[in-house]
Amino acid sequence: MGRPAKPPKNGKRKQSKRPSGRLTALILAALLLGLSLRLYDLLQELRDARAEELSYAAQLAELQETNKRLADDIENRDNLDLIEDIARDEMGMVAPGEKIFRFGNR
Repeated sequence: MGRPAKPPKNGKRKQSKRPSGRLTALILAALLLGLSLRLYDLLQELRDARAEELSYAAQLAELQETNKRLADDIENRDNLDLIEDIARDEMGMVAPGEKIFRFGNR
């Protein structure tokens, strides 16, 4: 009768070489790296877009306030006090008999 086969040393079995397995692992690692880099780029774009959104929200609030003031000015366009204030502030006009004193900054 034949002898029973000896078990391999250290409990290891003989491994067959599979070069295609290594190639597959390499390709998967490269794909994972590529996807990770793309994900990082997308996260950075998302952060930039959120910052831009906040900036536009602030600009929108300023423009809405400007529109409100302009609408108030249009509504009060026949108010002589408003017209006089605008003439003084924006055009530097003075009423008859008024004297203006200007002080320079040192």
